[in-house]
Amino acid sequence: MEDFQIAGGPGWVGSERFDVYAKPENKPDADGSSPGSEQLRAERFRQRLRVLLAERFQLSVRQELKEGGTYILEQTKSGHKLNETTGTRGVGRNRGLITAENASTAMLAKTLSVTLQRPVLDQTGLEGKYAFRLQWAEDGAPGEPEDSGESLFTAIQEQLGLRLQPGKGPIKFVFIDRADKPSAN
Repeated sequence: MEDFQIAGGPGWVGSERFDVYAKPENKPDADGSSPGSEQLRAERFRQRLRVLLAERFQLSVRQELKEGGTYILEQTKSGHKLNETTGTRGVGRNRGLITAENASTAMLAKTLSVTLQRPVLDQTGLEGKYAFRLQWAEDGAPGEPEDSGESLFTAIQEQLGLRLQPGKGPIKFVFIDRADKPSAN
């Protein structure tokens, strides 16, 4: 979930921070095995964390799918300009810059979602892993004139051979029905 997908709750939810220390149990699975069960342990940890947040913060949430504005990431008619790679996986994001190594277009779409504060759906049809550098002029960057470079939408087309089209689709939202500040330990 991204910040733009979370709504409701008291005003302090978006501004105050708390450190929560929790240590997961490190027991082997019922059959005594641990290999291949990392995903299962991660899900158990998330479930325990939900219980802890419900008890400690009286947190009560609900999820809803709502129709809303999205962007569709697709190839341009002339095709993509991405370079396939097999290096170390990673995506970096900074103001006006996304760099990637061994990244899928799904990872690019997720990174763009955070940047644009709106879901970006990967409909490129590309299955590979790619290296790329995407640079654009951030709107309102301090000390920069407004026409100092390409917009994000133009940069995606010219640098990557992809484009963002406005669309509509189901968006998962989490609504905070209740949250209380915890008491001191």
